[in-house]
Amino acid sequence: PVTTACTAQAEVSLSGTGYTTIVAGSGSTVISLCNVAMASASAGTPVVNTFTFAFGTCAGSPTEILSLPGVTGYTDQFLGSLAGTAGQAFCVKEAVANSDKVTVSYLQH
Repeated sequence: PVTTACTAQAEVSLSGTGYTTIVAGSGSTVISLCNVAMASASAGTPVVNTFTFAFGTCAGSPTEILSLPGVTGYTDQFLGSLAGTAGQAFCVKEAVANSDKVTVSYLQH
């Protein structure tokens, strides 16, 4: 189902080249993404990087859902149509460690 009723936001800096938890999952709660934005820059200069989105256990082997190779930034409106399953976290990793920020609005239901 598509929704515009996003009730939560998160802004997280990525850490290293492994998956970073952007929105933690728990119990029977499902995370539906509404908006995702990120920019890759070092000292204010755009940097090309590859970002991968996933749902699952970020410290383990989450299920990859989208890969964005060779970009300096990205923004998209999913309007709640991109979602994991119950208990899954939303994770993002970058190919080159740059501490890039990810900002999301989401709905937990």
